[in-house]
Amino acid sequence: DLLVSGIEVPGRSLRLPIVGALSSVFPEGSGFVPVALRQKLVVLGGTLALGWAGNVVAASTFVRELAERHAKAPFDDGTLQALIDESTSRLRAENVQLIGWLTVPGGSMGFQVGATTFDTEQYGRVHAIGTGADGLRRLLTTELARVSLAGNQAPADADQSAGYAMAAAASLAGLELATENSLLNYYGGGYEVVALRGGSFQKLG
Repeated sequence: DLLVSGIEVPGRSLRLPIVGALSSVFPEGSGFVPVALRQKLVVLGGTLALGWAGNVVAASTFVRELAERHAKAPFDDGTLQALIDESTSRLRAENVQLIGWLTVPGGSMGFQVGATTFDTEQYGRVHAIGTGADGLRRLLTTELARVSLAGNQAPADADQSAGYAMAAAASLAGLELATENSLLNYYGGGYEVVALRGGSFQKLG
């Protein structure tokens, strides 16, 4: 998702691409409200993709450090996992959650800090972070589970996974417009999709 939330600034209300002005959802005086939209999926050199949630400043600092190191000496599975292991305690203390993938010979390697993991019939194994993690789990196992995708089978390859992700993002956007529940739980505002295409991570949409 794209939402960043914080202390309300009197007289200012964020406008969202899907629902428009937030004043109807968070009337003036609400206190803690969505205050900005920010892309939270990052692709580095086509070989490393990650998403973040939580403390904006701390997450941005870590992603910048990661990008600088990857540009100088691209990570392999060993060096990246070592960095994640040594950074996990600090990231948790700073309220930062991460999830990502690195291309490696023969496939890709996943990593996460603070993610919620669950299995679904149609989407396979899902890792979710941020304030929307529990909501996403409920959606993928209830409302969105009723949407028939390829015979209710888990995705068979990267292209089908990308299609499933796009379908889920569209459904989440539709539910946001219809119910605004995601906004009341401080997630939404737009959805990004990154997919592994031809051995390289790419943003879709």
